[in-house]
Amino acid sequence: MSSFLSRLLPPYEVPEPLKPGMYHWMAPGDAPIPYRLHLRVENDETSVLIINAATVVHLNPTATAHALQIMEGVLEGAAAENVAKRYRVSLKRALQDQRELREQILTLATIPDVDPVVFLGMDQVEPFGKHPSAPYRLDLALTYRCDVEGTLDPLARKRVDRELSTAEWEKILSIAWEAGIPHVTFTGGEPTLREDLRELIVSAEKLGQVTGLLTDGQR
Repeated sequence: MSSFLSRLLPPYEVPEPLKPGMYHWMAPGDAPIPYRLHLRVENDETSVLIINAATVVHLNPTATAHALQIMEGVLEGAAAENVAKRYRVSLKRALQDQRELREQILTLATIPDVDPVVFLGMDQVEPFGKHPSAPYRLDLALTYRCDVEGTLDPLARKRVDRELSTAEWEKILSIAWEAGIPHVTFTGGEPTLREDLRELIVSAEKLGQVTGLLTDGQR
């Protein structure tokens, strides 16, 4: 029977696994409302979609394949064709799913306080129900100096011998990105006392990371 069916059906090539890693996309400059997306694809082809460094959506492998098309800038119709071919589903179904995901992302990205479970029918993941492969955010203490006079946090001398150099922090940023961490926050002490703060922010943004700053406004 199997040999008979194989003569009737076209040969099926097992698709290449979805490539694990971190993907970054930003809305074009002329978009009515700016927003950015991060997609962290895991080894099992599931993923986490992080919208504006705030909303976290867990995706199954099929939804991950759809989301990857968006992250790679593929237009809706071509994206649906790619997914339909990969999973051998109808183009109509793939187009419907692709369009629905794009609409959901746009809603979550541009409308404040939308509950993805209540308003979009997405499944809710219970707290600690999944073990992420990496944190969603990393806080980086650039310095333990607290003021322009260079006063140290009282406990700093017990924790560190020196501040890291610009190159060392840039290496840490790169390692964090490769590990799948989309959001870094610079803190201290007082991070604005670092002369290379702007340079580090630019380096993080070039990688695709969202950057934050915890400061007392000393400078």
